[in-house]
Amino acid sequence: MDYKDPKYDEQDRYFEKIRKNNNYEVKLGRLIKTKDRYRQKGVDILLAIDMITKAFLNHYEIALLLGGDDDYVDLVKSIKDLTGKRIYGAYFQNSVSERLAESFDRHLILSEANLKSHIISKESG
Repeated sequence: MDYKDPKYDEQDRYFEKIRKNNNYEVKLGRLIKTKDRYRQKGVDILLAIDMITKAFLNHYEIALLLGGDDDYVDLVKSIKDLTGKRIYGAYFQNSVSERLAESFDRHLILSEANLKSHIISKESG
C-alpha cells in the first residue's frame, strides 16, 4: 500500500487529534483493497470484543453503542443477559434496525443539529 497518499496523511492527522482527546479511543481495522479504494474490515469485531471484555472487567456500568446495524443485536443482548450492564443506543432514526433499537435500555436519536457541537474538525488545531 502506498502510505504517501495525501488522503492517508490527512486521515492519520485527524485520528491523532481524536487520540489526544481522553474521551475517545481510535481503533482501526485491517485495510483491504477493493477495485477502486481501500476499506476497513474487522472494526465491528473490535468493538464487540471491547464491549464484552470491558463489561466482564467491570470497566463500565452503561455502554453507549453508536450504530444501527442489526448485527449488534446479539452483542447487546448477550452483554445485558450475562453481565447485567445497561446498553444505551445512539443512532439516526432512518439508520437503525428495529430489533437493535428495541434491545437498547435507552435511546439517543441523532441528528445533524444535535451533533454539530461535538464534531472534532479536521481543520481545528
